[in-house]
Amino acid sequence: MQGAALAMLTVGVLVTVLLWAFGIEYFLLFGILAGLLDIVPYLGPVIAFIGPTLIALSQSTTKAIWVIAAYTFVQGVEGNVIVPFFMSREVALPPVLTLFTIFAMGQLFGLIGILLAPPTLAVLLVFVRFAYGRQTIRK
Repeated sequence: MQGAALAMLTVGVLVTVLLWAFGIEYFLLFGILAGLLDIVPYLGPVIAFIGPTLIALSQSTTKAIWVIAAYTFVQGVEGNVIVPFFMSREVALPPVLTLFTIFAMGQLFGLIGILLAPPTLAVLLVFVRFAYGRQTIRK
């Protein structure tokens, strides 16, 4: 959870700074929203990017392109730098198993299932690894 919280905070700060630099109104609100929605896999960043893009589009097309580029940059940095850095000591979730779990829990429990799929998978993997002796519980 600490790794996820740090990743969310980093994404929120990056988005806030970039939107402020581009002169987008409500940059702080959109930065907080981007950080909070970052916990929702795949769909959260897309939802977070719609509002600032529409506001930028109402100001100018160039600003909208810069906002799209900024969100693409932040998501690239998050996926390739932030998450591996903060999660390297946490439970490693296999990507295919994570996607399957998100889809399955989404079908069974809807949006709540999607939100709870990665942490549920992490708990199950820790339990399975502990049961088979591959992991020990730290004090």
